[in-house]
Amino acid sequence: MAIKLYHAPLTRSLRVRWLLEELGVDYDLVHLDFMGGDLQKPDYLGKHPLGKVPTLEIDGATIWESGAMVEYLCEKYGKLAPQPSTPKRAEFLQWVHFSEATAMPPLGAFFQNSFIKPEDQRIPAVVPEAKEAIGKWLKVLDDHLKTRKYLLGDEFTAADVMMGYTVNGAKFAGILDARYPNVEAYLGRLAERPAFQRASQ
Repeated sequence: MAIKLYHAPLTRSLRVRWLLEELGVDYDLVHLDFMGGDLQKPDYLGKHPLGKVPTLEIDGATIWESGAMVEYLCEKYGKLAPQPSTPKRAEFLQWVHFSEATAMPPLGAFFQNSFIKPEDQRIPAVVPEAKEAIGKWLKVLDDHLKTRKYLLGDEFTAADVMMGYTVNGAKFAGILDARYPNVEAYLGRLAERPAFQRASQ
């Protein structure tokens, strides 16, 4: 069954493209222009009614949500995730969901009110609040990575794919800096991975 990923650079679809590269599976990539209106075209809205990316077509199903795609692909190929119902699986799921449910919302608020929204629609007070929230989760992550190469220890997993995208966003925002040396080193290790580099092209 062919795999098709609808992708726009710098969006959450990077997570899924990166994971597909790590898994070494064949897939078709459909490039979408995030700012050029591709996401609101009727054909794409028939796949994702909110006009967001990514969308993944696989096994006769259409999946939204990057985290759901990551979990499904790990289950399908039996790689880059601990076995179900094990302590490591619990920790894996914690970080998979932390990366999106806890860490991404303040990043989204920061970007929306700093760059993305038209200037007259931005809420300046949101920016310092978002930066404070981002700093809090970066501190949690920095403490966690003091003795670990990756989130679960020495072994790279798909949780690092989820978190890597989020951490990269914090770096792009200028909030990840020398105050969080372990996170900076972690992002450096992730950026050296060939699959990440291929997915970022």
